[in-house]
Amino acid sequence: MKHRTLPFGYEIQNGIVQINKAETQTVTWIFTEYLNGSNLKEIAESLTIQRTEYMPDKYDWNKNRIKRIIEDRRYTGDGKYPKIISQRMFEQANAVKEEKRTTKSYMVDASNKPLVYAVRCSYCGKTMIHNTNRKAKYTEQWVCGTENCGTKIYMTIEQIEQAVTKLMNEIIRNPILAEQQADEQDMPTEISIMESEINRMLEQTDLDKNEIQNKILECAAKKYEYCTDKAHITERLKADFEKTSPLSNFSMDIFTRTVSAVLIDESNKTRIVLKNGNIITEKSDEIGSDSTEKESQGNPCQARIFGQKSP
Repeated sequence: MKHRTLPFGYEIQNGIVQINKAETQTVTWIFTEYLNGSNLKEIAESLTIQRTEYMPDKYDWNKNRIKRIIEDRRYTGDGKYPKIISQRMFEQANAVKEEKRTTKSYMVDASNKPLVYAVRCSYCGKTMIHNTNRKAKYTEQWVCGTENCGTKIYMTIEQIEQAVTKLMNEIIRNPILAEQQADEQDMPTEISIMESEINRMLEQTDLDKNEIQNKILECAAKKYEYCTDKAHITERLKADFEKTSPLSNFSMDIFTRTVSAVLIDESNKTRIVLKNGNIITEKSDEIGSDSTEKESQGNPCQARIFGQKSP
């Protein structure tokens, strides 16, 4: 599947980031329309109706994409990117955006549903349910769907987006973090059951050597298939992160390609589970360390304990 490796409005020519003239006109139009009073949804719908390409053969604009463009400082000529809009226009547009925000909380909509549905409880691994109450002290609340857990966490979708973006940027800067390490404890339940069955067969006095041999070969084949699949997913992940530029804002595109779950806990610590099972977490609570840690653990969707609640 094709995906962007540069911000909309730019392209690579002879190894150098250059302005894409057609897309540049769209970027300028977006800022102009926003300053003229159009909202994010209206701009997105207009571009979709006009069949303006976001990527080759992709015309499905949404307000989240428009928001990311308006917030992207690179359009002012930041770093290696040529200037598309003036600093003044950028500041005016973002000032308007802040004024339009009546609350810091986000409502769940089509643009952020994949993230919301991926949030899991760090303690039991089950789905966290997002609730919004604008009259409450904390307008956004996440409640664990497991009755025996009942964890409540007060974080906004925006805070989770920021935390996930920070972790993903660490992997983009160091793609080796995406590597999956072999871990016997991470084998699927099916393989664990087969191993237990083999052990029971070996303990029997009347051994059927052919049957045991076939079972051992079947189990070995399952393990090989599992490890091969994991290795393939890992290589895809590393390649994806290697060709992605550091993110200035949350990217739903790369999130859905690389992340299977987001783990949150009562201290608002956020971790991401990559599609190969790796758990990436920031070592913010370890002495003398502020780097990102890679944990080789299993699927958080299983009833597995990832941490312990504070007393």
